[in-house]
Amino acid sequence: MKKKIMITLDFPPEYGGIQRYLYNIVKHTYCPADIVVVGSRRNYNYNDKNIPCNVSYFSNPLSVINKKFSLIPLILYLLRFRKKFSGDIDIECGNLYAAIAPLVLNFVYGINYSVFCYGKELITLQKKGLKTFFLRLVLNRAKKLYYISSYTAQLIRKICPEKSLSCLPPKIESIYLLNNDSFGKTYEKLCLLSVGRLVEHKGHEYLIYAAKALPRTIQWTLTIAGSGPYERYLKKLAEKLNVSDKVFVRTSLDDNSLRKEYQKANIFIFPSLETKTGTEGFGIALLEAMAYKLPIIASRTGGIMEVIEYGRCGICVNPGDPDEIKVAILKLVGNQQLREELIKNATDTLLKNYVW
Repeated sequence: MKKKIMITLDFPPEYGGIQRYLYNIVKHTYCPADIVVVGSRRNYNYNDKNIPCNVSYFSNPLSVINKKFSLIPLILYLLRFRKKFSGDIDIECGNLYAAIAPLVLNFVYGINYSVFCYGKELITLQKKGLKTFFLRLVLNRAKKLYYISSYTAQLIRKICPEKSLSCLPPKIESIYLLNNDSFGKTYEKLCLLSVGRLVEHKGHEYLIYAAKALPRTIQWTLTIAGSGPYERYLKKLAEKLNVSDKVFVRTSLDDNSLRKEYQKANIFIFPSLETKTGTEGFGIALLEAMAYKLPIIASRTGGIMEVIEYGRCGICVNPGDPDEIKVAILKLVGNQQLREELIKNATDTLLKNYVW
């Protein structure tokens, strides 16, 4: 069996969907002889007994500004130990930018690498320019590309029509499925939850508008869990709409805190958009919502529809439409049979396709 080395800019202790995705791949498919090399903002001293192999972190003073600067020590590391990375090892790159490091070895020494693709980064490659040309080169020189959904595969085909592809969708731990029962939850007070990066294409602003439009007879709260540049904007919007006492933007949550938010919620909403700078290649948080047996409302965009099976596992709404979100919320609140049907379908789908 070939040894593996993963090169990535996204890995715990950082939080995020891609970080959790790559963590689980390493946990379930790597062995003690393999290596994980992480370009990070700083050199973490991170140990996890569930990870079977060694994890090393690399950074430099500029990495604090942008962790892509950590590619410099990563390239030096690969060049220094290039003799170890001959034909008896697979180099897997956690994302497109991480693949810049082994690209150097590919040109100089002919060493192969593969790349994990998600969706957002592929949207930006539809533009023209020197950066796009270079990143397309990174993909085209790869031996193999991993995709997480059919939608992601379609985006890859537009850029690399002849490239070898392999499907590796996100999965969750089976432990998430234990003691999670939404059927007994009361709907007297509505607890809405959305989880995702605080960026434009997540569409959180439309969720705030939708919650604001709910009838006054409904007592509700909305928690948006995530971190990102839209944090201040979302809080200002809640103040402007006079709902800041009901809308809570929770940032930098650890696993335990996020688990409590899922347990407290009774409806999960995923209002993503497709913008010029991003899209939803899969929607990893949807799997967590399924595991916690929450009825789901999600946008018809990106790879989301595949995950919720085109409405079988959740209510589908048009992206950027607060009124549709509001109507969907009211439909779930008033129809216990629908909630139970969606939850059952989602649980079946999760167990069949998305559990390690």
